[in-house]
Amino acid sequence: MKIKYIKINQGFYKRTFTFSDTANLIFSTENSVGKTTLLRLILWGIGYDVPSTKKFNFDKCNTQICVELDNKNCLGIYRTNDTLVVNNGHEEQIYSLPMEAIKFHSILYNSNNPDIVNNIIGAIYLDQEKGWTLLNRGCVVGKIHFNVETLIRGLSNIDCTELLAEEKKLEFEIAKYKKMLDLSEYQRQINDAGGKVFYQNKDDEIRIKIATLKYKQSQIKEELNRISSVIKENNSFKDYIERMNLTVISPNTGEEIPVNKNTINGYEDVQQIALARKKIQLMELQKITKKIEDLTMEIDDSNMIERVETLIESFDTQVLNIPIDAIAVKNVIEQLTKRKKEICDFIKIKTKTNNAVIGEIYKIAWSYAKELNVDKFADENESYLFTHDLKSLSGAVLHLTVFAFRLAYIKAIEAALNITLPIIIDSPSGKEVQKDNVEKMMNILERDFSNNQVIIASIYKYEIDNLKVHTIVKSLMGEEF
Repeated sequence: MKIKYIKINQGFYKRTFTFSDTANLIFSTENSVGKTTLLRLILWGIGYDVPSTKKFNFDKCNTQICVELDNKNCLGIYRTNDTLVVNNGHEEQIYSLPMEAIKFHSILYNSNNPDIVNNIIGAIYLDQEKGWTLLNRGCVVGKIHFNVETLIRGLSNIDCTELLAEEKKLEFEIAKYKKMLDLSEYQRQINDAGGKVFYQNKDDEIRIKIATLKYKQSQIKEELNRISSVIKENNSFKDYIERMNLTVISPNTGEEIPVNKNTINGYEDVQQIALARKKIQLMELQKITKKIEDLTMEIDDSNMIERVETLIESFDTQVLNIPIDAIAVKNVIEQLTKRKKEICDFIKIKTKTNNAVIGEIYKIAWSYAKELNVDKFADENESYLFTHDLKSLSGAVLHLTVFAFRLAYIKAIEAALNITLPIIIDSPSGKEVQKDNVEKMMNILERDFSNNQVIIASIYKYEIDNLKVHTIVKSLMGEEF
């Protein structure tokens, strides 16, 4: 897979970067001019949910990327906001992000295994903020995570779907019981403050009903605001289209047909559905408002001022009337936690037992760690692939160890999927990494990944054969701030 070029449009500014199939350097003499932004825009442009940078809002631009797959087929990928349009030269597919990102990435990486596909970005991209501390699990960039256990299950075709579903269910149940325990603690605090159980009379019940109805009332008002915004946006879109004076040619008759609200198929249907929904919500709002008025009238006016309770007092009354056995809840939490641990342990055993993939990955990682002279800080045993002990690794050692691990992941993924992955590296020259170690990193890339497209962002220049340099001077788009 090669990224041939990226075209970036932001308002009146446009810029194109055409990449070499081998080595590329995004270079500037200063920091904070757009190098990281460009790398992230590449990932954003192929459907990843990466965050904008401080000076560049991705939602206010659009990108066009050409990707050449290993079978030499090319994809034209266009992204605007959360819409990805992909053209393979024969047909066009539209993907809604982030929900359909995995669907597109399965095509991009030639795999339907989500355990592999969802972890590829954690192998190929080293972000300047978090990338150089991500060894085997954690945050890649933004909300995108990497997990070596999940990747290995995918590479080994180990199916833990049911176990993972049960683990997730147990987590949800434990969280609910913990909330119940919090409620029990809240009851204790009320009682310690001199509270007592209030036995609700008729007026108390009415006030609780009113509070509930007012909450529903606020929800409906929010929904009405949302529907009104949709209707307004649809009208704005209609006006915009009509101002452009666009026409289309009928394939049957050759007649020019103007593009407007009357000729856009389904436009009126969408508007009518929104209007009907608005009408239903307005009717429901009227009913609830009337109920609130009727219930309010039922309360004795003479005692209203003295006996009215605030929302928090009503809430406390209800909480104190809920029977919660704190000891029983703690026992349930303990049992669920124990069961969850059993599930987790079983998943780990299923992932790691007699798994040749683990040995292959760690063999590669260890060889690179040895070449980078950081093997003495690791453990030659392949179980180190799953280590949680990162505190023992200093800045430079962790930096180089992460690099070795990432290259091993890339090799394993490429072997399993029979593809070639791009390698995207932001700021390989860390603060504590000496020049000779950076040269070793570059030598490994040049020697063992000569078939891979490498894109590096840095304020330093490196000695790499056939290196194409893309210089950023003032800012990514060339404008001054």
